Amino acid sequence: MQQIHSEALERAIGYTFRDGSILAEALTHSSYSNELKAKKKYAPCNERLEFLGDSILAAIVSEYLFHTYPDLPEGELTQRRKAVVQSSAAGALSSTTA
Repeated sequence: MQQIHSEALERAIGYTFRDGSILAEALTHSSYSNELKAKKKYAPCNERLEFLGDSILAAIVSEYLFHTYPDLPEGELTQRRKAVVQSSAAGALSSTTA
């Protein structure tokens, strides 16, 4: 796997990662991971971490909506959560393609 030189990134964001392998995974796109597989090399891509992050975001938004709108039925809460979580994902996607 390609070595990630994270010092500049860590300085820029003011955070030092304890486990560099997680950072490398977070920064590895699935297309690059697939290219390495074709060369019989292994590099986990960021999709599993993305799944985890989306799940955490959904849980936080769910709790917020549940307490903020005590009179809304489940269906309306679900629609609002979906709108927030999808707009967050769309925003992240648009910032990477711009």
